[in-house]
Amino acid sequence: MKKIKNKIDYQAGQSRNSKREKRKFKRNKRFHGLYNLNPNYYTEVGLIKHEEKIVSQKAFPLDEFLNKNGIGKNEIPSQEIIIPKHFVLEKSHTSSFKIITKIRRSITHFKGKSVTIDFGKCKDIDYSCIFLLLVILIEYTDFFEKLDKTLRTKKTRPNIYIKPSKNNEVNARLMAGYLIPEAKATKAFFKPFSMLNFIRGQKTKKSYMENQKGPAATMIRSYINDNLKQHGFSLDIDNSAYLDGIISEILNNAEDHSEFDTWYVSGNIFQSDSNGSEIDDNFVSEINLAFLNFGYSIYSGFENNKHLNSETYLQMDEMYEMVKTRMRDNNSFSKEEMFTLYSLQEGISRLNYENEDRGTGTMKILKSFINLGDYVQEDKKIEPSLLVYSGDVFLKCDHKLRPQMIEGIDVMALNEENDLNLPPESSHLKKLQNSFPGTFLVVKLYINRNHLEKKVRR
Repeated sequence: MKKIKNKIDYQAGQSRNSKREKRKFKRNKRFHGLYNLNPNYYTEVGLIKHEEKIVSQKAFPLDEFLNKNGIGKNEIPSQEIIIPKHFVLEKSHTSSFKIITKIRRSITHFKGKSVTIDFGKCKDIDYSCIFLLLVILIEYTDFFEKLDKTLRTKKTRPNIYIKPSKNNEVNARLMAGYLIPEAKATKAFFKPFSMLNFIRGQKTKKSYMENQKGPAATMIRSYINDNLKQHGFSLDIDNSAYLDGIISEILNNAEDHSEFDTWYVSGNIFQSDSNGSEIDDNFVSEINLAFLNFGYSIYSGFENNKHLNSETYLQMDEMYEMVKTRMRDNNSFSKEEMFTLYSLQEGISRLNYENEDRGTGTMKILKSFINLGDYVQEDKKIEPSLLVYSGDVFLKCDHKLRPQMIEGIDVMALNEENDLNLPPESSHLKKLQNSFPGTFLVVKLYINRNHLEKKVRR
């Protein structure tokens, strides 16, 4: 009986070993390709198949979000993307969005290969497109570089080449936007002077030492102040603190409206030529700043919190119903457009139910930047502006339609009467043909010494 028991145990052991070998075979087949006892085949072919599976299963949250909510969803990837003649978000937002979508789709499609972005035919470009493209290139290349560090045989990050334009003015803008390393001298009125560092902040970094909002606000304020000094002006302590505060408010808004962990800031300065060593009266500086986050729109923020912010939401809804009765067929606006405009007014915030002090920052931003840099020469296209792209809405504040104080409250109605009971101008508030998946704020200021002196004397 003892021998039988031993034999049964042995047979059971053999069965367990057989099952163990089968599981090992399936595991090797699953993770390393076809199982083969040849060491070279196993380490080379099997590892390649294993890494291909890793790459195919690796999630890229930003790309998935933009594919779901972004623009130009049907754009076909290409290893050579031709930038159109006009790459200007304000005037050609549909074609510009589609080009940027085609670029990011090409980067993900041609992993480990080369992608060329050709600006050869481009003759007109704005900082909005440059900055948006820069953010996409940085985020996508960073993702694939991190992925490559986990791989032994495959390379996923494509080599990205940028061909400069035949137009030197475009190249100067590309260089100032960190897209090309150098540009030839240009005969344009404005020439590149300096670039603000590209800042990528994360809202999860809560500690004082890690949080980048404070240092970012200080950096931007110092950058603007250094330029003011060239015109004989400088921010005092109170105004420096005030500017730090409104820049921090922009970054707070970016965090509030982001479904991701990150916001982005950068900028540059262009200057006109001065006659001789002294700065003359016609010397002008152009300051470009951009603030971006991917996530939900300003309007979505209000919709998502209307049950908590019911009083403010009801007031905005009543205003909209009143304005609707005064709209014409050629000047009609949706609820999303009007609510986005209302949200920028003093005292309005989707977070009022949390903090009654919220809701003044956006208007301060609009008013402060426009008042600081509202020097105008329309014949030379020197026209300051503050542009907002958020969801389906484009909004423009400039030297013509700007915030004005009415009975102690700053109001911006975007019409000549500056009356929120009247429809805004369609040139300054409109529906985007392609929704922007987040909020994008672009500032263009112009500084001139004589103009500043007149403002100070008022």
